[in-house]
Amino acid sequence: MNHNESFWNSLGGGSVFISHSHNDLPKVRKIRNFLEEKGFDPLCFYMQCLSDEDEIEGLLKREIDAREWFAFMESQNSVQSAWVRKEREYIQNSSDKKILYYRLHETSPKDIADQIMDHITVYVCYSERDKEYGSFVAKFLRSMDFRVYDRCDAEANGSDFFSPEYQKRTEEAIRDAAGHGCFLFLVTNYSKQAQMMLKELEYAKMYDASIAVAFLEGTRWDLPSTLQYLTLDAACAEIEGDMKAGAMQIASLVGQTLLRT
Repeated sequence: MNHNESFWNSLGGGSVFISHSHNDLPKVRKIRNFLEEKGFDPLCFYMQCLSDEDEIEGLLKREIDAREWFAFMESQNSVQSAWVRKEREYIQNSSDKKILYYRLHETSPKDIADQIMDHITVYVCYSERDKEYGSFVAKFLRSMDFRVYDRCDAEANGSDFFSPEYQKRTEEAIRDAAGHGCFLFLVTNYSKQAQMMLKELEYAKMYDASIAVAFLEGTRWDLPSTLQYLTLDAACAEIEGDMKAGAMQIASLVGQTLLRT
C-alpha cells in the first residue's frame, strides 16, 4: 500500500451500499476490494447465515437507512433478482439518497470503483482560524458518507503544517481528490489572506480539480484578484445560517459539483 492510500484509509467516511445479485458476487467483490484499498467502506451484502426473509429484509432496510450513497450493479442477474428489486424500491422511496448506476458486464471492476470514487471524494480546505466551522463541515460530510480529507485535522495530517512531509502529503491528497472527486474551499476573511491555502488552491488548479467555493463571508467579487482567477470556473455558493444549516448548504454544493463531473 502506498503512502497516499494509507492516510486516506485512516480518515473514515466513503461508505457506499452496493446493490447486486449474489450471482454476480465474484465481480462485485473485486469492486469492493478496490474501494477498500482506497480507504472506502463499501457494503457488499451477501447473507449466508439467515434464512428468515423478514429478518433479512429488516436488516437490509437498517443498513440502507444508515447510508447515503448507493451503487446499483445492473446485469441480467440483478434485473431478475427479487431482492435487488426490493432494495431499489426501498432506496428510491427514501428521501435524499444518492444513487449511482453501473452496467456490471460492460465496465471493469476497477473502472466502476474509480467512478464511485469520483462521486464521493472531497478535500476540505479552510483556515486554521476557522477550524471550528471547517472541522464541523468535514464531519458533516463524513456523516453523509463522503470520503473526506480535512486539511486541519491534526490527527490525520500531523500538526507541523510547514514540514516537507506534511506538504508532500497535502499535495498527494489534493491530486487524489482532483482525480477522484472535488476540492472544497471555504472562504472567510482569514482564508483570503492564508498563503498555504492559496498554495493548495494552486495545486487543485494544477491538477485540474473540480472546485467548489463556499463563501462563509463576502462574495466572489470580494476576493483578491489571484483568488478570483483561480476560482473562475468553480461552483460557488454564499452560505447563510448557523453551522448546521451552513453545512447542509455546503454538502448540497459539493454534491452538485461531484455529480456534474
